[in-house]
Amino acid sequence: MTERLDVSKLTKHEVAVDHIHKIVQLRFPNLNPNINVPQIILENFQALEEPWDYDLLSDMSEFDGFVPWEHLEAFADTWADLVQRKDDGRGVAIFSVNPLIHERLDGYQELWPGREFRIVTSLEAGREWLIDRRRHQMRQAAE
Repeated sequence: MTERLDVSKLTKHEVAVDHIHKIVQLRFPNLNPNINVPQIILENFQALEEPWDYDLLSDMSEFDGFVPWEHLEAFADTWADLVQRKDDGRGVAIFSVNPLIHERLDGYQELWPGREFRIVTSLEAGREWLIDRRRHQMRQAAE
């Protein structure tokens, strides 16, 4: 029996929201290099009641596209207007082996100065880092 490949999984992004740990997880496809990554992130966060309180776990491990820096700058401006720095202290974990994403890490931090960014080696590692960060912040706030 031949197993069929679901091509839609290769061309569409996937989103999962963990409301308990307040993590938005996005997976970007490998066969849609023209996908607008910043717009997808923004739309998914805007759908949340308090988007500034959520961390981002971004799976770009298979993404073959390119995100123009101008798109990231426009996204950062829109995000800043939307949340007014209420997201300070939140984290962004990016699962990727793409050298450009690694090179841009300091730039991401400049565009979103209140968030901490980390490139991770697996989704599990990213999720664990985000959950540990939040627990540590909650313990510090309780002291």
